Amino acid sequence: MPSDYRILNVFTTPDDLFSGNAVAVFTDAGGLDEETMKRTARQLGTECSFITGKDDEGHATVRFFQPEGASGFAGSASMATAHVVRELDGGEGDVYLAGRKQLIHVIDSGDRWTMLGRSSVIEEIRTEKRFLAGLVGRKIPAIVDPTVKVTFTRSTIVLQLATAQDVRESKIDARLLHQYAMLLHVEPQIYVWAWREDGDVASRMFYGPQGGVLEVAATASGAGRLGEVLVSRGERDQHYRVYQGEDIERPSMIHLDIDADGQVSLGGIVKEVARGQMAL
Repeated sequence: MPSDYRILNVFTTPDDLFSGNAVAVFTDAGGLDEETMKRTARQLGTECSFITGKDDEGHATVRFFQPEGASGFAGSASMATAHVVRELDGGEGDVYLAGRKQLIHVIDSGDRWTMLGRSSVIEEIRTEKRFLAGLVGRKIPAIVDPTVKVTFTRSTIVLQLATAQDVRESKIDARLLHQYAMLLHVEPQIYVWAWREDGDVASRMFYGPQGGVLEVAATASGAGRLGEVLVSRGERDQHYRVYQGEDIERPSMIHLDIDADGQVSLGGIVKEVARGQMAL
C-alpha cells in the first residue's frame, strides 16, 4: 500500500537548499514491520524516520533507521521528524518524540531546531603524533595536543588539527582507522576539527563501516563531542558555527552553544525538499 514520506535536509546553510543531511520521514508507518523499515532505508540510501503513532501522552512514536540498520537515537532524524510532526499537528513550540528507549526533546529556537547535548567521558589518548599524522594524511606539525576520545554511548577519536586547511586536506587511511579503533577501544570513527580564521570551526567526520571509510556531511554527535571537549577546557557562554561537509559537496552548518553552566546545545536549520510515496 502507498506510504507517504517527505525528504528534508537538516543543518542546511542559509543559502543552499541542497546542503546538510538528507532525512526521509515516513508520516504514517504504523503498519510497517522492522524488516520493511530497514530495507526501505537501504533502498533510499539515506537516514529514515518512521512515525508509527502516538503514545499515551500524545507524543509521536518514532523509529530511526540508517541504511546499515536501526539506530536508537539520531540528531538529524529527530530534528527532521519534529519539523514534520509540528506541521502535521498544527501546533507550535517544542516537540517531544517517543523513541524506543527515551523521550526526545527537540527545542523550537525560532529560525532553527535545537537539541541538548549529552554528558560524556573524555580521556586523553597517549600516542605519538606521527601515528595520528599518518592516520589523517598530514604532517606532524598539523597535530595539536591533546588528542582525546569522547564517550557517549560509543567512543570516538576527537582530533584537533592546526588549521582549517589541514582539516580540508585530511585523507583518512581506512586500514589505520580500523587498527587504531581496536588498539584504543573506540568505534572506527574520527572527528577532525580546527579553528577557522573567523573564530568558528571547520570539521570533518569519518567512520568505517565494513572495513572501509565514509565521510558524513553533518554530525550533531560529532559537534556535541567537540562541545564537551571545549567545556572540559573551560569554555562557557560561547556560540560557534561548525562548518562541515564542503569536501563531499554537502556543506552544512551546526550551531554549537555552551551556556554558563557548561550545557552544550546543537541547533540547525531544517528545510523540506520533496514529498512522495513508496509502495510498501
